[in-house]
Amino acid sequence: MDIENKTSQQLMDIAHEYNWDDGYQLPNKIADHKNCDLGTALYLLSLSEAILFYTGEVKESPYNEDWVAFCKKLINRLKNNHYKNGETSFDPGLTKTQIYKMKKNNIPDFFYQTIESK
Repeated sequence: MDIENKTSQQLMDIAHEYNWDDGYQLPNKIADHKNCDLGTALYLLSLSEAILFYTGEVKESPYNEDWVAFCKKLINRLKNNHYKNGETSFDPGLTKTQIYKMKKNNIPDFFYQTIESK
């Protein structure tokens, strides 16, 4: 799929429609795209269930190398403020209790933050 001239909202829509069982080539292209903004990156983080890797609930193995590499890339970029707020919004849809537990367990805020578009 050619995503070269897509907006961040279009990238988010593509990620939403994507069958993640088809691998990480397209999600990586979206994450690397010049128009991938913070809302889109957080959506990718949520869709990929990277929290399972971050918390150690799922360990790295030969069977999930692509997923782990994708999770590491997104987590590192989010830690380093690689993505900027743009045209997409993102709400992880978590309850106050879920957010409290994440904060208590020192989970980085990008796993639970809500982003409003500019």
